[in-house]
Amino acid sequence: MDEAVIDRLMPYEFGAPSAETLAEVAGAFAANQHLGADELAAIRRRIGEDSSLRSIRQVERLVTETYIRKVTGRP
Repeated sequence: MDEAVIDRLMPYEFGAPSAETLAEVAGAFAANQHLGADELAAIRRRIGEDSSLRSIRQVERLVTETYIRKVTGRP
């Protein structure tokens, strides 16, 4: 059997990143979106308080939603 096929069948599992790592990711994405310190602080606070935010994709979405609210003027 081909090594690539065998590799695809292996049961790899990655744990959820820590809240600290998610906060760092949020900081990087917020900088790319030119979000201010207040907006970033709110995002980091939510990451610390909301245990359902467990993935980088969810944090990316949170930062994007914050950016959209900023641009559109919606609360």
